[in-house]
Amino acid sequence: MEKLSLSREELYDLFWSKPLARLSDELDFSISVLRQLSLEQQIPLPWHGYWSTRPSNFPRMRTSLPEVTASQTIILSEALQAAARALRFPGETANSFLVPAKLKDADPLVAVAAKALQEGDPLYGLEGMYETRRGQLPIRVSKNNMDRALRIMDTLVKCWRRRGYEIGFADKETKVHLRNVELRISLRETVRMLPKKKASDPQRYESTGLLAFKVDGWLEREWKDGKVPLENNVAEILDHMEIAARDLEHIWVENEVRRKKDVAEQQVKAAEIRSNEQENKAFETLILEAQRWQQLRVLDDYLNELSRSIPRTPAFEEWLNWARNRRRIFDPIQQRQSSIEIP
Repeated sequence: MEKLSLSREELYDLFWSKPLARLSDELDFSISVLRQLSLEQQIPLPWHGYWSTRPSNFPRMRTSLPEVTASQTIILSEALQAAARALRFPGETANSFLVPAKLKDADPLVAVAAKALQEGDPLYGLEGMYETRRGQLPIRVSKNNMDRALRIMDTLVKCWRRRGYEIGFADKETKVHLRNVELRISLRETVRMLPKKKASDPQRYESTGLLAFKVDGWLEREWKDGKVPLENNVAEILDHMEIAARDLEHIWVENEVRRKKDVAEQQVKAAEIRSNEQENKAFETLILEAQRWQQLRVLDDYLNELSRSIPRTPAFEEWLNWARNRRRIFDPIQQRQSSIEIP
């Protein structure tokens, strides 16, 4: 690949110009490596179904490119090679993903699955097919493919364990735990329908002799025997599972950042509302004080007029002093002068 220099915006345009599968063939790097590069550069990718057929007058909307603090020129070939290295775990080499010609030192889970397949009865309706039991690695194959399927699964299990992934069984499913991400897995021999002799006959199937490995969950995908046998896809399967976990973890981090931002904005709005409510309450208090002050001025005029009009008897003097003392108690100006609180 020539040293093609791209800006981050140009790489974003490239990712949105064609399906990842086609871009993978053109660049000769796996889809997982392309996804890893998009994560490193914080470039969103087209969602599932984006490239499906639609009316020509219906535009394909893109997810906008988020801004970053610094954007450097990207040498595409070097960036892809770095992304491929980022998917390797410590101690892994090309030989780590090779499926051996013979099953040896089988993982305990694979040994249990092998016994179930070899000692089990053929499945009803599936000509010559055998299947593991609940709580075991999910494998369904014919006798001719048993050894091959077990060798592929054994290689995958050993790679998962080396990478620190955990394998669990629940609800008739087998899940590989990549940190906090769960992906369901299965290894099956594909089948085809057999023609019915009578319409009322039950549908029966027969083996195609082709193996398929499927990952369900986030970024679900299936690999089948074809031009490239399933054995040669072990590294790609592992890369895809790891990138699916990283992609989902990245989304979780973004969602948490967004959640914290929303919470902070809500807190600011709540503080503004509380502040406005406090200001409104203080202003309403001020209006009431002004009204009381105005009423007290009327009261002053009334008391002065009484003192001029009524004889100053001891009883009247006592009452007048009481009235003026009560007036001072309710004087808002006096209250403001004696208060340290500023609204």
